[in-house]
Amino acid sequence: MNSNFILLNRTYQTNEYIYKMLVNFPNKDTVLKNYLERELYEMVENLFSFNINDTNRVKEKYLKDYLINLSMINYLMHQAFIKKYISYKQSTSVGKIITDLKKMTFTLLKGYKSND
Repeated sequence: MNSNFILLNRTYQTNEYIYKMLVNFPNKDTVLKNYLERELYEMVENLFSFNINDTNRVKEKYLKDYLINLSMINYLMHQAFIKKYISYKQSTSVGKIITDLKKMTFTLLKGYKSND
């Protein structure tokens, strides 16, 4: 199976999992909620852009942007945990998922750097 498809599928699953948590965010903190939603959408957009482009340099750029989105989501979920919008268990499970996605992305990046 194509590793790009696996990464995209896991990203979809992660987004759905996080969207279910966003219901618990209070209305007073819409900035955090909106920023998190935007990062989730950009994450998928970067994967689509990665799949469409042919140039390795451009593909690397979109994978790096994807990694930035993952890091920002990790930070935002940590902030949600500090503000007690999500539980410790939810925070650690999202952290593990993000770590797995980062490992997959770094593996893809190594493949494109060796092709140069």
